[in-house]
Order: sequence, then structure tokens, then C-alpha cells
Amino acid sequence: LGVPQANELAAEAVVLQYTDWLDQDNPVKNREALDDIVGDHNVVCPLMHFAQRWAERGGTVFAYLFDHRASNLLWPPWMGVPHGYEIEFRRWPSYTAAGQSYARLNARPLAVAQGLRAQACAFWTRFLPKLLNVTG
Repeated sequence: LGVPQANELAAEAVVLQYTDWLDQDNPVKNREALDDIVGDHNVVCPLMHFAQRWAERGGTVFAYLFDHRASNLLWPPWMGVPHGYEIEFRRWPSYTAAGQSYARLNARPLAVAQGLRAQACAFWTRFLPKLLNVTG
């Protein structure tokens, strides 16, 4: 299972919770159950636990479930929507060498800017290597 620290009784409890007992030998349903076990145990439930505790202490929580499968998704349908695939549905600016556009994500409306940390990056990629080369 996806719960390596579980003893035999705990493993049986997981099987009991996630098995479709009206169709227990269905390989597709069993594969989906295993996917749910791993996802619930390792991602969803810890995240929701944290969100709940944060909200209880007055923190602001934003949660979303993105379950729309794009028509160009290469993963097989049984995998659902892989983590991070919601990004392609954001209206990000295209980054080019000339424009160097990037999205600024904060509490204000989406803004597009150019040259993210250009001065600092020039220091690290252009000036400092030359300085180290000269000074050894």
C-alpha cells in the first residue's frame, strides 16, 4: 500500500476503507483505489489538516481542486489531472529573451513586468564570475 508504516491491522483498515466491496476484483477500481490511498495519505489529508489548523488560528486559507483534464494532456485518463497542470490555464505572459516578461502574483490584480531581478542577476552571472577569475 501507500502507507509503509502501517502494521497488518492498519493495512487491513486501509483496504476496508478503499475497496469497492460490490466490485472488489475490478482492476480499474483497485488501481483508482491505490491512487486515492497514496494521494489521500501523502498529499490531500496532510494539506487539509494544515489548512484546518491554520484557519482555526485565524489564518486565511485558499483551497482549490483542479480536476479539468485538458484535451492535450498526454497522461492516461486514469491518472486524473497531474499536480501543477492548472498552471497552463493561467494567462501567463510569454517569456522571451528580449522582453523578459513575467507575471507578478500578489494581492493586487495580475500584473506583467519585465526583467525579474535583472540587476542582481547581472551581478551573479556577469560581474562576479569575472571578479573571481581575476582575484582567484
